Amino acid sequence: MINIRSYENITLISENLSKLYKDGINIVLAFELMLDLPLKKRYKESLLCIKKEIEKGNSIWQSFNKFKELYPEFFINMIKIAEKTGKLSEVLNGLSKYYKSKYEYRKRTIISCIYPSLIFIFLILFFLMILYFIIPSFKELLEGKTELNLFIKGIINFSNFLNENKILGLLSIINFFIVFPIVFFVLKWNEIKTLLFKKVKRLNFREEYEIVLILNLFIESGVNLVKGIDFYINSKEIKNKEELIKIKKSIMSGKTISESLEELDKIGRYSLAMIKIGEESGSLDIRLNTVVKNLEEKNEQLVKWISSLVQPILICTLGAILILFIGTFFIPIMDSIYGVTK
Repeated sequence: MINIRSYENITLISENLSKLYKDGINIVLAFELMLDLPLKKRYKESLLCIKKEIEKGNSIWQSFNKFKELYPEFFINMIKIAEKTGKLSEVLNGLSKYYKSKYEYRKRTIISCIYPSLIFIFLILFFLMILYFIIPSFKELLEGKTELNLFIKGIINFSNFLNENKILGLLSIINFFIVFPIVFFVLKWNEIKTLLFKKVKRLNFREEYEIVLILNLFIESGVNLVKGIDFYINSKEIKNKEELIKIKKSIMSGKTISESLEELDKIGRYSLAMIKIGEESGSLDIRLNTVVKNLEEKNEQLVKWISSLVQPILICTLGAILILFIGTFFIPIMDSIYGVTK
C-alpha cells in the first residue's frame, strides 16, 4: 500500500510536540494530548502506537522509525540527533518550520496547476467529442453523396475504429495524452530540469531555496552543520546532494558558510550578502530566516509565472485543434456537399 506523506500533518505534530516538550509536559502525555489535533486517521493511529512504544521504554526516534511510510527518514534522523544532544524542542521547532515551508510550497503549486489542468481536461474531452460524436454525424450525412479525399477518409476510419472499439480506443487516447507524457517526464525529469535551469535562470530560485532552507533548519535547531548535512545526504528524499557534499567539505576545510555557498555558483548575491552579514554580526539565524522568506516570495512568483505560461499554451492548443478541424475537415466537407447539391 502506498502512503502519501502529509507535510501538513508532520508540521502540526512537530510544532505541537516542540511546544509541549518546552513547557515541561511529560513526553507520553504530550503524545496523548496530540491525539486531539486535526490529523489524518493514519497519523493519529501512528501517534497512539508511538505513545505505546515510548511507554515500553523505546526512544522517540525509534518509535517514529516504525512508521517510515508516514515520516521522512530525514525527520526521524533529526529527532535522533535531538535526543542525543538534548535539543529536542529546538529541533522539532526547526522541523515544523522546514516542513511547513515545503507544505505551503506544494499547496501553492497545486492551486496554481488547477486552472491549467482543467483546460487540459477540457482539451481532451473536446478531442474525444470530435472523434466519438461529431465525425460519425458527418459520416452519415456524406454516405454515398460525395467522394472524400484521403485525409478525411483517414480521420473517418480512425473515428470508426474508436467507436467500434470504445474501451480500447479510450485507453489508447488516455495512454497517448496522459500516461506516456507522465512516464516520459518522470524518466527524463533530471535531464529536463538540468536543461531548463541552464536556459531559464529564474528556475534556479528553487534549488537555492532548497539549499538555504535545509541550512536554516540546522542553524536554527542548533545542530552541528556537518553532522546535519551527513544525515540529510544519507536520506532517501535527498535533494541537491552534490551541492551539500561540496558545502560540507568546504566547511570542514575551515571556510565560512557564505564562502562555501559562493563556490556553488547557485546562490544569489542577495542571499550571500545576508548570510555573510549574519556570520559577521552573530545573527545568522535571523538573516537566514530573512533569506528563506525572500526566496519563498520569489518561488511563489515563479509558480505563478510558469502557470501563466502554461495556460495560454493550452488555450492556443485548443484553438489550433478547432481551427485544424474546421480547415481540414469541416470546410472540405461543406465544399463537397455544396458541389454535389450544386
